Amino acid sequence: MRKRNYVIIFLFIIVVLGVIIFKIYPSPKTSELTNTSTLDATTQDFSVLLPYKSKYMGNNSSIININNNLPLSEIKKSFYLNPDTLTVEINYAEASKNINYKKLKQCIIYNSTSNFVLINNLQTIKINFTDKTFTLSRNSLEKWYGKNLLELQNVNNFKSQVQNKLNDENYVDKFMQEVVDK
Repeated sequence: MRKRNYVIIFLFIIVVLGVIIFKIYPSPKTSELTNTSTLDATTQDFSVLLPYKSKYMGNNSSIININNNLPLSEIKKSFYLNPDTLTVEINYAEASKNINYKKLKQCIIYNSTSNFVLINNLQTIKINFTDKTFTLSRNSLEKWYGKNLLELQNVNNFKSQVQNKLNDENYVDKFMQEVVDK
């Protein structure tokens, strides 16, 4: 009987240690996915943002949830919503010059397009860094993409018409010149 009790105690300790190790050390695949593809404008799965879409920009939780799941979400920020002008301002507590310029441009395109696609009545977005402001309008993006932005709520359309083009430096530079007010 004593031997049986020792075996049960030993197995219990093994299970507890296994659970602790599993919780402390996440698998490399999970860690890699969290750190790279979910916060990279060129690889993020746009479908993770769809639950936060809203008809109205006054839905604070939608705006916050969208932007807390987009690239640059690791930077401390605050939001200002102006319902009179249908404008969202995202105020990053970081200078744009401290961010890799190629990544910054990709994120401005991806993040602003995502906001306009997911918030139906949003008209203007201002992305404020401590040293620079980037302003985009729904009209300029619809002109750029040649369509109503709601059509980009389809994940495949978004991937092909927005995300896949972010690695083309000429495309990104042209977008920044023609669409973004600096």
